[in-house]
Amino acid sequence: MPTNTHQRPRVAPATPAKKPTANKHHILLAEDDAEMRAMLALALTHEGYIVIECRDGEELSLCLRESSFRNSECVDLVISDIRMPGMSGLGVLKIHGSKLRCPPIILMTAFGDNTTRNEALAAGAVAFFDKPFGLEDLIKKVREIAPP
Repeated sequence: MPTNTHQRPRVAPATPAKKPTANKHHILLAEDDAEMRAMLALALTHEGYIVIECRDGEELSLCLRESSFRNSECVDLVISDIRMPGMSGLGVLKIHGSKLRCPPIILMTAFGDNTTRNEALAAGAVAFFDKPFGLEDLIKKVREIAPP
């Protein structure tokens, strides 16, 4: 029986490419100071996270409400300033922190004291940072909670 010398070699079918964001963690970042927010977002993005920026507590609260109803683009972590116009980061924590689908929340402030720290941790914050803080310390905590 003659053999066909022009046969193509068998090749496994191509696997579909994964979306580049499929395995990345989403972080909601709430900070009213635009420069601080941009610096933190850049650092977190550089570490491999997808950062969704919020300008204040009300925008953060809205994003948390929306993400709890969506199945895609789940939020894995929240980083929020405490003192912001309108709703504070602590207020957001008190409203959303006890909800089943609420991601872990890290709070930060330039106006911290032991009472504020204790209140934040008692309300469910997973970490509390006093500004100024070492960016490396924040990144280390973020990696512990949501590894890139």
